[in-house]
Amino acid sequence: LGMSQDARPWTSRPGVELRGLAKTPRVLDVLDCCFEHARQQSPLLPIPELIRGLYCNPSQAVDRLPVSRTPSTFSSSLSQYSFEKDCLLSSEAGLLCAGWGRRMMPLEVFTEAELSSLCGDCFSVPILAQVLTAFFLNHYGVWWK
Repeated sequence: LGMSQDARPWTSRPGVELRGLAKTPRVLDVLDCCFEHARQQSPLLPIPELIRGLYCNPSQAVDRLPVSRTPSTFSSSLSQYSFEKDCLLSSEAGLLCAGWGRRMMPLEVFTEAELSSLCGDCFSVPILAQVLTAFFLNHYGVWWK
């Protein structure tokens, strides 16, 4: 990326609060590298347009450049930072992305760890159900004979 080790193009910007994030040096480096990568990809875009819909996974290593324009599939261990909203997306936000409505279950009775686990499961269970359905509906299966 051609950045100096001391460069903080995102985390040193005025008004950036990094809500919900552990502000460890590694996490700050990941955010700054992801932001700089996005800025180098679109150098003419103003910052508000550049960060619109820009996400980063601060739990990944810097060399993987975990930055994208679409949020990753939620899992029980995923953490996603939204540059646009300047915050770590919560498990409740993940459930909303998965199509769960706010009135479908009382979210306040769950801890954040339980919501995170539920969020990860709600993405994997439909996929597993689809694979199993395709397997059992296979007309060459021995169970149909």
